Amino acid sequence: MADPLQNDQAEDVDLLNRWKFTERVGSAVMKCEPPMVFGLHGEWGAGKTSALLQLQRHLVGECPQLGRDKLQRHAVDDGNKQPACGVYKEKAIVVWFEAWRYQSESNPVVPLLREMREQLSMRAKIGAEAAKIGEVTLRGVLFGLDSLTKAIGVSPKTVQEQGDAWEREHFAAQLPTDVIRSELTRLINQLIGNELLADGEKRRVVVLVDDLDRCDPDTAYRLLEGIKLFLNLDNCVFVLAINQRVIEEAIAKRPGAPQDDAKRWAREYLEKLCQDIWQLPLDRDVSRMLACWIVPTDTEKTDWWRARVAAIAKVVTEYRVLPFNARKVKAWCRVVARMLEAREPVWAETPPLDPSHPLFQQSAEALLVVGAWLYHFEPEIFHHLVAGQDDYWQFLINEFTPTPTGLDSKASDRGLSREGRHESFGKLRRTQGFTGSLLQNEFPNPVHGAWFRIDRLIADMAGISKDALTKGIIAPATFED
Repeated sequence: MADPLQNDQAEDVDLLNRWKFTERVGSAVMKCEPPMVFGLHGEWGAGKTSALLQLQRHLVGECPQLGRDKLQRHAVDDGNKQPACGVYKEKAIVVWFEAWRYQSESNPVVPLLREMREQLSMRAKIGAEAAKIGEVTLRGVLFGLDSLTKAIGVSPKTVQEQGDAWEREHFAAQLPTDVIRSELTRLINQLIGNELLADGEKRRVVVLVDDLDRCDPDTAYRLLEGIKLFLNLDNCVFVLAINQRVIEEAIAKRPGAPQDDAKRWAREYLEKLCQDIWQLPLDRDVSRMLACWIVPTDTEKTDWWRARVAAIAKVVTEYRVLPFNARKVKAWCRVVARMLEAREPVWAETPPLDPSHPLFQQSAEALLVVGAWLYHFEPEIFHHLVAGQDDYWQFLINEFTPTPTGLDSKASDRGLSREGRHESFGKLRRTQGFTGSLLQNEFPNPVHGAWFRIDRLIADMAGISKDALTKGIIAPATFED
């Protein structure tokens, strides 16, 4: 059976050691005084959707949109601690909204209200509240939500164009936003129950908004405006999964933004809407991620495989060759997995490095790390390596090693200085005609994948034979014998 952890779908299981973070966000969401909007910031690929799913399971114990009721992942059995499940299921009603799916809507707050109506009404029908509300009342509440949705989604000009008959039946004039908010609060309270719970608190709706930063700038801005104008309700809390930089850029592009200070204006606008923005933590435990994402298709190979993955993790950790980005690491792991599958029958034939080499104990694994890294992150360089093999490899070695005796120096002294390595790689790209991303500055964002991370590892591979280069780096990626 295929392991779903190997695809790029978001997961409600925590593999990134964020369980404490999830529980703290959950506590903040449930203890704050609504109305409140939280932000969960992370770069693309950092795992924002997974963080929302894990928050949802922590709050109410289930993620219906995933189509299953329980965690069904081997990662839980492998010692990955998970957030407590369903801690606030008596107090919280979660609504899930994927903003990206509705970016073609003229008013994106309309599909948001529709999702709230659909998910809240479904809960009212199947939950304990169904008997309290009654069918007639429930229909009245749903009709009221539909009517308010039309009020928000239809402008006065459009209403006029549709004729006086429609206008008399529905809205003779545009409803003020405070009236809409008041009615929405009342109707939502009827759906979720407005009575005090045993601890003296009331239920609240927690709306999880995903993929807002993937919408076009105008849609993202209009949805934020809609939340501020119409859904600033005292029984609702919003959690927005966002790339803060992308959202601020979208806001800064709006008409009316001050051209001389648009960035600061956008930041202040977002801060006014999102009163509490949490940064997704970076997981530095590479070994755990590799153990979860580099898995064999043949379970009989598990022991051999685990030994290889542990050695690969040691190299990766020592040389810090991977970005702190779950999606990029996961994609790289897929390359490593198929290289291991291809080379397992002839693994022992990979020529070892010299016994005095600092990587002698992980010879084959270190070569595979270099090959997988170049194959995935720098395919142009990998293609040159395949075409030129040892000659081109020596060119790389010369670029990143200051002297032929670099292997005898301390780790902190190996290779060029940070500034020198950046300059060297920029020259290498220019001379070889590469068009990929250059190193942007002396300290690039550790989450991004578009900078050269294996210069020190390449420098430490100086002196390897042509046979080792071919069998250890090129053959696993090209599936050659």
